[in-house]
Amino acid sequence: MIDMMSSDDEEVQVQVIRILAAITSGSSEQTSAVVEGGAISKLLDLASSTQSDDIRDYIFRALGNIGANSQQLRTKLIQEGGLKPLLDVLADPSTSASRILNSAAKAMSCCTHPSGGKLPGYEVTEQIITILSKYVLYQNDESARSLHDSLLSLYHILVDQASVDKARESQLIPRLVHLCTSPDKETRHNAHLCVGQIILFSEGGAGELINGGILEVFKTSIVSLDGQDREGTCHAAANLIVGSVSHARALIDTGLVPLLVKVLSDQGDVSGARVHAACTLSGLATNWGRDDSKILDTLLEDNSIEAFCSALNLEDYASVEVSLKGIRVLVKTKWIGRQRAVERVKAGDGIKYLREVRSRKDIRGTELQTMAQNMLKKYFLESSSTEDLIAPETVEGLRSDDRNARLEAATKLRELADDWEAVGIRQIYDSGLFQTIVDILASDDVDLLDQVLQLVIAITIGTTEQAFALVFAGVVPKLVGLASSTNSDDLRDSALVALANIGGDYQLLREQLIREGGLKPPLDVLASPSNYPESTVYWAAHAIRNYTDPVGGPVSGNAGTKQMIPVLSKYVLYQQDDTAEALEACLESLCRILLDKASANGARETGVLPRLVHLCTIQVDATRHNALLCINQIIIYSTDATDDLIDAGVLDALKICIGSENAQHRQCACSATSNLAGEAPNHALVLIRSGLVPLLVGVLSDKEEGSKTRTDAAWTLSNLARKWGQLHFEILETLLEANCIEALCSVLESASGESAEVLLEGIFVFVKTPWAGQPRAVWRVKAEGGINQIRAIRFREVSPTSNMSPRPENISKDDSETKPARDGDEEEVDASVIDGYMTDDNRISPDIVRGLSSNDRNARLEAATKLRQLADHRETDAIQPIIDSGLLKSITEMICSEDAELQARTIRIMAVLTSGSTEQTTGVVEEGAIPKLIGLASSIKSDDALDDILMSLGNIGADSQHLRTKLIQEGGLKPPLDILADPSKYAGEIVYRAAKAIDCYTHPNGGEPPKREATEQMIPVLSKYVLYQKDEGAESLQHSLMSLNRILLDEAAIDQAHELGLIPRLVQLCASQEPDTRQNALLCVNKIFVSSEDRGQDLIDAGILDILKTCMASENGQARSDACFVTSNMGLDSIDHANALIESGLVPLLVKVLLDEGDASGARDGAVFTLATQAINWGQDHHHILDTLLEANCLEALCSALTLNKYDSIDVALDGITVFVNTKWGGQQRAVQRVKAGDGIKHLCSVRRRNDIYRTEMHKKVQKMLEKHFPEFSGADALSAQSEPTEDNSDEDQYEDEEFEESILDSYVTDDGLIVAEIVNAITSSDADARLEAVTKIHRLAQKREILAIQATIDSGLVHTIVAMLSAEDDRELRVRVASILLLITAGCPEQTALAIEQGVLPQFINIASSSSDALLQNKALLALGNIGADSPQLRNRVIEEGGLRPPLDILADPSTYPKSTVYWAANAISSYTYSSKGNELAYEVAEQILPVLCKYILYQEDEAAGSLEFSLLSLRRLLVGQVQVEQLLKTDVIPRIARLCNSKEDKVKHEALHCICDIIRHSVDGTDALVNSGVLEFLKTCIESEDDHDRKLACWAVSDLVVGDLKHTKALITSGLVPTLVKIIANSKDASGARNGAAWALSSVACNWGQDHLELLDTLLEANSLEAFCSALVLKDYGSVEVSLKGILVLVKTQWDGRKNAVERVKAGDGIGQLRAVRYRSDIYRTELHTMAQNILTNYFPEFSIPARV
Repeated sequence: MIDMMSSDDEEVQVQVIRILAAITSGSSEQTSAVVEGGAISKLLDLASSTQSDDIRDYIFRALGNIGANSQQLRTKLIQEGGLKPLLDVLADPSTSASRILNSAAKAMSCCTHPSGGKLPGYEVTEQIITILSKYVLYQNDESARSLHDSLLSLYHILVDQASVDKARESQLIPRLVHLCTSPDKETRHNAHLCVGQIILFSEGGAGELINGGILEVFKTSIVSLDGQDREGTCHAAANLIVGSVSHARALIDTGLVPLLVKVLSDQGDVSGARVHAACTLSGLATNWGRDDSKILDTLLEDNSIEAFCSALNLEDYASVEVSLKGIRVLVKTKWIGRQRAVERVKAGDGIKYLREVRSRKDIRGTELQTMAQNMLKKYFLESSSTEDLIAPETVEGLRSDDRNARLEAATKLRELADDWEAVGIRQIYDSGLFQTIVDILASDDVDLLDQVLQLVIAITIGTTEQAFALVFAGVVPKLVGLASSTNSDDLRDSALVALANIGGDYQLLREQLIREGGLKPPLDVLASPSNYPESTVYWAAHAIRNYTDPVGGPVSGNAGTKQMIPVLSKYVLYQQDDTAEALEACLESLCRILLDKASANGARETGVLPRLVHLCTIQVDATRHNALLCINQIIIYSTDATDDLIDAGVLDALKICIGSENAQHRQCACSATSNLAGEAPNHALVLIRSGLVPLLVGVLSDKEEGSKTRTDAAWTLSNLARKWGQLHFEILETLLEANCIEALCSVLESASGESAEVLLEGIFVFVKTPWAGQPRAVWRVKAEGGINQIRAIRFREVSPTSNMSPRPENISKDDSETKPARDGDEEEVDASVIDGYMTDDNRISPDIVRGLSSNDRNARLEAATKLRQLADHRETDAIQPIIDSGLLKSITEMICSEDAELQARTIRIMAVLTSGSTEQTTGVVEEGAIPKLIGLASSIKSDDALDDILMSLGNIGADSQHLRTKLIQEGGLKPPLDILADPSKYAGEIVYRAAKAIDCYTHPNGGEPPKREATEQMIPVLSKYVLYQKDEGAESLQHSLMSLNRILLDEAAIDQAHELGLIPRLVQLCASQEPDTRQNALLCVNKIFVSSEDRGQDLIDAGILDILKTCMASENGQARSDACFVTSNMGLDSIDHANALIESGLVPLLVKVLLDEGDASGARDGAVFTLATQAINWGQDHHHILDTLLEANCLEALCSALTLNKYDSIDVALDGITVFVNTKWGGQQRAVQRVKAGDGIKHLCSVRRRNDIYRTEMHKKVQKMLEKHFPEFSGADALSAQSEPTEDNSDEDQYEDEEFEESILDSYVTDDGLIVAEIVNAITSSDADARLEAVTKIHRLAQKREILAIQATIDSGLVHTIVAMLSAEDDRELRVRVASILLLITAGCPEQTALAIEQGVLPQFINIASSSSDALLQNKALLALGNIGADSPQLRNRVIEEGGLRPPLDILADPSTYPKSTVYWAANAISSYTYSSKGNELAYEVAEQILPVLCKYILYQEDEAAGSLEFSLLSLRRLLVGQVQVEQLLKTDVIPRIARLCNSKEDKVKHEALHCICDIIRHSVDGTDALVNSGVLEFLKTCIESEDDHDRKLACWAVSDLVVGDLKHTKALITSGLVPTLVKIIANSKDASGARNGAAWALSSVACNWGQDHLELLDTLLEANSLEAFCSALVLKDYGSVEVSLKGILVLVKTQWDGRKNAVERVKAGDGIGQLRAVRYRSDIYRTELHTMAQNILTNYFPEFSIPARV
């Protein structure tokens, strides 16, 4: 039939292809048969040659069917070019009929459909996306079937960012936005699907969609009657808000939140839209609301909390979860609407819905039930308290002496626990009945015991907290006694089940259970199984399985392991019923505890190995799987036991498993062979001769096999070749004959990085080794496509390494130099010797590699010693060579060596290996280092080795989230916690290292803090250690406090610490004389105040307030800052805390701190938050708080805080002041007067005028406060500075500051904010007097109520009329008043300014500014032009285009003909024009007009106090953006003038001149020449020696630029004597101005740029103590400054010159070595280039100090 397609008869062709299209729509077998017959190539040939639409139609159908059938057929279709005819049609649609377009598009949607398997590779999808995008853009018929299918295909292949970016390149997004509004339902739906994919995979694509108007489309779709539209839109919105807060805010600003709330509240909506609406609203709250309270405000105002509550009845589990989280954020987050949120839940049906969630059967026992219960209890106490406790009669019955009463009560409690699970158990717990329940276990009443044991089982299944409480009540001894002594099988079984639950819950519970004898009952049963029923034996095996479950913590090092192995092994031998569940459980337990050589040999001694081999061949899957796991562990850890396994026939068993149909068995067997192949040559030879190799090759060649199984098979074959093939050619021959090379090549394409490397090494052995089969091996690689696979590996893309956050120091402590070094650890080794340990290609020397794998003990020890020396001296530089040389596995194995010396050296190497990059550390972990290190930590005797082990664990825990999680899961918490739990047994250095390790585990650089299960283990141990450690200077104490600070994250954690008595100790440590201890204790205290009201009260009761008073009065800035920070979080949620703070006498101290403007510690910010929040949160309802604050001068302090730099501090200070003057209380009038009497008004007005605050919410807040409470000071201050006086007062505005009755102003505006009709009518009348009177009223209103007046004038439509009045030249008063009103409008928000321009104000002001003879009007016009020019780049350009540049330039060009005030405002206008943001600079031609005028004016103006001079310098500085501008300056004489102005007595003029000098130096060598010739160096020297921070900083940076460009400038600087001055600046550690950074750059540039070629410069630097200055600069926070200082040091100690030796000695003599070492381990520098640079300087020039100092 396929051949008939070649028929010349078109009708035959049609019928044949029609049949083929039908067949290909059948099963995979039927379609495969068609394809195997060569149909694809025939169809493609015919498609390219036929002219028949019928034939093409059926061809496309057949191709679509093949592409949709299976992955294999789709791949074959694409490889044979099956997509080409489809794409050709869609690429040129105008040449095909719509029917053919429909068929092609339909076939394409089939070929891309996910049901056909994996989608095509990116190269194919890239082509598809381009053509489909163009077709979607081309097809204007939105109902076309081809458009539907093209959109559907795009949806299928837009599956990552790369594909979305390709669609964006095709300009697809605007078209999709349009199609989302299509009237055609299917087009609209498919466009929505594409939009969803773009949002999901590309943040940039989402932004483009938003800009394209997709949110407006969403608004339409979300209220659609079409449920599919609503669901798709809500789904897209949920994805949109995940990635970016800007997207979230755009969604809110568009008004989508009310619509989403409406959808979520519609309980009749069954479309699925409610689910996605819940996710969207909850995402807004949980992702962004905690950090942006405005988002929470919006959600609350739009009734989201009620919608969340209504969504709790949804069946979808995830929707209930996100709704609960949304409610929790709104009622938990500390924000101003929190109380309203709580009340709104109570007011509606919220409590009812929460209770229903708590009671839902499908949610019982889940996190959702707990979440709902906790929310009810914590935030709605009155709504849940009635249900929280057991009825009193039941409690009394359980405690009664009456047997029946106790039995009845116990039965009720058991039924409650069964029915209500977590909720019922919680009620029992809260009712304090656990101790009573435990006491009953001593009863001999079987019925009562049965009920109570069932209750105990239910409790032990519950939370860890409840299990802890039961254990602490003494339940374990009771259960142990009962299990050992009872004659009742049922009671014994129940006791074993309860013990099993406890042992499987948590590490600490497991250890407590074993200490209290919990291991004995189940082991006794298993030791004599014939004495017990089958059920009892099972429950005993189940208990041991739980005890060894890694979920409950590590089992390595467990004291009970040695007891378990013989009993479990003997039971496995005893139990001949292969189907017994107890056998399965015992094997699983045995596998978990075979973790080292000792345990593997212990099992061997019992004779269990042959039995394990037999069990690998049985038909019971679970038992067989666990037996295989046991065998794998034994092979890993014991060579002798492996020999026994081989003798017992394990290879035949593995052959059976590899041939099994069970994938899990195949994978385990392949894993065992991979370990067997790598351990010993005799094992490898046995494996080769066993016949396993062909089976492994078969596994490797089966592409349907699981990836892990194939990987293990590949490792087996590659290990055989690369480890033993060069020694035993028999191995290579066997592998080659079994087609191993072909198999290895076939998996290269899919192999991961490490596996690919291993496979390549295996192939390399075949083709490199000189053996008889070498030519055949080479030929086979070539013949089977191996070359292409290897080339593909070479060009494979490698993902860039992620930017790691720097890790805290892991290898050394700088202050440990005074402690004794290890014996032999720091022997001096010549650097050349160390260099010999590595080859030129950065690998470890072959001698060392061979020595490490030698059987000779001395050779191994010598090799390990050399590696340890290399690691100590080269540190992280040695890691990659060790890895690249394939030594990682050997080192990992050797740390468990029985040779103590060899073990110590390899453990030390391991400490260095784990300090490398994440990839390097991951490699160590993947070699199995973690369990080995953990096992050694509990058994090793050497303190030095234990120190290195803890260091290694700490390094792993601090590396990354993934490694930290893995470390904790595998038991990495146990070693350091065991040490801290019993510190008296260990040396101080070991205790320190344990505390440091926990610090690393919790450090934020390693990712998120550990989960609650881990912190529950840490908190008790750390708390007890803090109580134990009396030496407050101990670093172990400081690290323990740091760790506690990071994990005290919620109320439960804090309560746990409180129960151990930590709080009084923390209070005590807050008074410590050790700064670090005090700071960390205060941080813990702060966490407690933030998270727990009750524990905060405990802190107060323990005397924390007195300690805080002491800290606040301290001269130590850090102590003050920390104390103020703590108080800022007191009283946020508790009036009791607020009252305690008020009554403690802290307020006067806080006021004193806040008033001290010289305090640079940061304490003022904490103080302002404390005082302001007391007023804001509590003062309005508790006036005694306001009284206390007012009497302590808090109001004056808050006013002084308005000068702080942080916006948050200014904002909260404004809110605090507002409370004082706004609240109706007895002191309100006094508060208003005190603001007036002090500097309050001045500070408020200065905030209003600040450039960085102007036109923000804070500006409006200040203006409203002034208008409401201080109207006499609220007049407009659009003038940014005072006008310069004129001799004739020609610019005096007699209409400002008029005296009039202010109360009348209220009658000028209506209630809805409009100018009253009387004034509006008068303004538009023809009566001149009426117009003037109306304008006067608006002008006076604007003077006192600026914001109100401006908006009312605009809203009343008066702007155009008022603008026209500027032309009334016959009425000066009218023009002046109108100009004043319009001036205020131009100073308003951008919308107001733009409206004034649209109403024609710009040409009017330009005309007045250029031609008016009235100085007052001219000044107002200039100021208005400046306001408009500063508003935005668009308005500035419009001002210039319409001629607004000419008036101020004309005035500055001829200043003597104008009043000083006019010149001032002209300069102000130019400075406004020149202000620009990045990317919006002035056009070159405009700057070219301004520069000459400014230069001329700066030369003209001799009065340095003139504000016009300051503005001109500011404008000049902004225009100096390149060499061209400086060249314009050189044409004038302005440069010497600017140089002289550096010594001006006017600070602002001096600073602007310094800025100009920096720009001139930066952009022009000729300009720098002119400055130097003008004596600028002397002027700069004066500035550097100034007490003004700004002067010093700018001058130092100017000098740093000066020495970069030309040698003669550097020599001029040397000659001027500036070097000692710069050295003095760097050495001044108290200078916080930033001058030290500039000075460091300057001196380093001299050394690095010129010193190596001009040695006399190095002499000068050395004589001036520059080297010591560079060393002291290494403590600077600025990364770049540290870098240039290191480079300066490097030049001085590296360059071959006479002073080199002197330089080296001076580094040693001073603190240089200590500073270099400190740089290596700074947290912000660790593992960066600077770390490497510092290490290299030490290694190459100070080798005796290059080894890390050891603790």
